[in-house]
Amino acid sequence: MLPADFVLRFAALEGIAAVPSVDSPASGRAAITLNQATGALVVQAYTMGLDDATQAHVHEAYAGNAGPVLVGLNQDATDPGRWSVEDGVLNTNGLDAFAAGRLYVNVHSPANPAGEVRGQILPDGISVTFAAMNGGQEVPAVDTNAEGLAALTLDEAASVVTIHANTTGLADASNAHLHNAFGGDNGGVEIGLTQDGTNPEHWFAEEQSLDAAQLGALLAGSTYVNVHSPDHPGGEIRGQVIPDGILFAYGKLEGAQAVPPVASLAGGTFAVTVDPTVLTLVANANTTGADDATAAHLHDAYAGTSGPVAIGLVQDATDVTRWSADNVSIGAGELDAFRAGRLYVNVHTPANPPGEVRGQVAPAPIEVLFTVLGGDQEVPPVASAAAATAASTVNRETGLLTLHL
Repeated sequence: MLPADFVLRFAALEGIAAVPSVDSPASGRAAITLNQATGALVVQAYTMGLDDATQAHVHEAYAGNAGPVLVGLNQDATDPGRWSVEDGVLNTNGLDAFAAGRLYVNVHSPANPAGEVRGQILPDGISVTFAAMNGGQEVPAVDTNAEGLAALTLDEAASVVTIHANTTGLADASNAHLHNAFGGDNGGVEIGLTQDGTNPEHWFAEEQSLDAAQLGALLAGSTYVNVHSPDHPGGEIRGQVIPDGILFAYGKLEGAQAVPPVASLAGGTFAVTVDPTVLTLVANANTTGADDATAAHLHDAYAGTSGPVAIGLVQDATDVTRWSADNVSIGAGELDAFRAGRLYVNVHTPANPPGEVRGQVAPAPIEVLFTVLGGDQEVPPVASAAAATAASTVNRETGLLTLHL
């Protein structure tokens, strides 16, 4: 048990949290003990896969932004993966930064001198959510090489949010905002972001107050960060903000995923959001080239096989390309199916009543892979008219594999 005035916090060190974000196999963990009365600070940090690290520090900045060093850490003489400080001190500004979730542990390497792995130090009641931004989440979807990552720091008790978004390949962006809508739908602006005067690919809004409706939307997974460009004024890249406790998946609708596969010119995208606490589901599907669609549903079956209807989607009265289910109540069976990657969105047409385009709903850690089989891949190659498609559903946490051929 800690003495009065002392707090203990842990921070996971990851490449995704670095600025700029790093696709690193390294990871780590830091333990931070702080005397809030005196500012005395003890930090013990351990890394894995980062024995060539050159420096480690406690810095000051919100998630998604880089800031100055406050306290340096010392590398262990016998263990290059261990960094620590026993006699660190935070001044009044540092204590305020700690209370706001504005401190982080950063470990630097030769390959990534700005930081290879990083972890935000978060007091009780403050959380950080990362939202990966890409063109595939836009409505309609955008074919772009630009991408980005937004970090949202939320003080739920105070109803205050800070947003830092960093893009790549989008230096000509014209605007960025936090919008209110579930995945697969478009919504109005809630908070405008400001472009960094020294870095056009950095957008931010710090310590913004939220009203009750805005806070509720953020906690429900009904907000997204959207970055607009001259070529795509409606948004070139977008990232849904999914807080802890909310489940989310999005993907493409394709004829190739139908069973049997359909050589279709139609396509589209979908997004599904589930609140497992209150057992509600929101689904939005947006199609192209299937304006004559007769029905759309969420079905229950693994990729590569067909299953019964689980939830019906309703066609938009003013837009025949949109199908949705809005806060539908679900049971434990549908929740289990979602988590297992066993739900799929299916859009039916007169030409293909079993389904013209389909998309498997694969929330993390589920991954779905499609493999086309042909005689030309045999060793030696076989001149064959036969063909097949294999659909593999993999749970990357448990290693479980389901295969339908």
